[in-house]
Amino acid sequence: MRRSVIAQKLEPALRQSLQAPALTLLGLDGERAAVAEEREPWVPIKYGPAAHDDWFGVVPAVARFRRTADSAPELLDLIVKVNPKEGMAKNFMPWMSSRRV
Repeated sequence: MRRSVIAQKLEPALRQSLQAPALTLLGLDGERAAVAEEREPWVPIKYGPAAHDDWFGVVPAVARFRRTADSAPELLDLIVKVNPKEGMAKNFMPWMSSRRV
């Protein structure tokens, strides 16, 4: 899932959870773990093709935001969990069965 889509959904969630209706998300930084397909060949099967800015699985992240326009920026450490686009039963489980993993 694109980081921009995650950020777009995160801003209203932060407004609600932090009870800050004027909150503005300034940035969302983080990096998905580099995955060696030799070590974990199921990752592209499970999550589908990914661009460099796509996040999948568990991604440590930091949200930068302001509660109000005149407040100081704040940081919030997060763990973002992105689930596969398709159900695991459709792609992942048949792939595992065919390889007897």
